[in-house]
Amino acid sequence: MMETVTAWLEGPGCFFIALGYIQNNPNRYILQMLVSTGQLYGTVLYIANEVKDGFIHGQLWDPFYFWFYFVVFNTPWLVFPTLLMVQSYMKLVQAQAHVDKTASRKKKN
Repeated sequence: MMETVTAWLEGPGCFFIALGYIQNNPNRYILQMLVSTGQLYGTVLYIANEVKDGFIHGQLWDPFYFWFYFVVFNTPWLVFPTLLMVQSYMKLVQAQAHVDKTASRKKKN
């Protein structure tokens, strides 16, 4: 199921994020937050299922499967979406602060 979401929603979402960066469109941060959340959720779901099943798809401490495939290959899928979510959060907070400041100035006038 998660692969379907990735293919049909997150894939095009990545395209629109890239287009948003090229065009300097402010909605890119909202899309980036949504796609990153989906990617992080999918990775955590994959890892949790493997842990729950007791690593039946490979030996637990095998140097190739466990450390190279499971740990090394999945680490970027945990790190980068998290960093992009933090970036999106900071940009959205900054934008909201700007709107709030502008609104308070208009009320005073």
